[in-house]
Amino acid sequence: MADDIVSRIKRKIHLDKENAWGLGVCAGIANYWRIDPAFIRVGVIVAGLFMAKFVIAAYLIAWVVLDERPLMQRAEDILQRGSGASAGRASSESPTDDSR
Repeated sequence: MADDIVSRIKRKIHLDKENAWGLGVCAGIANYWRIDPAFIRVGVIVAGLFMAKFVIAAYLIAWVVLDERPLMQRAEDILQRGSGASAGRASSESPTDDSR
């Protein structure tokens, strides 16, 4: 039963090394909830002020248990970011280069 719970969590929540400040735990949780990682980081810091040992232990356990994001998911994120960025950049570029 415990293995089933861990495997369900691991399928959904992953470490996010690309947006990480530390080990990627807060960024991975933020990706799971689709919010800014700053909110999770602030929550961890505030919780750490009151329950330091528990927060440190939970953070380290999450770092050990969670895997990095799968390559497919990273590729989808890059494609989503790339399509939005290239559309804005293409409209601002002129077809001729008159900067010479």
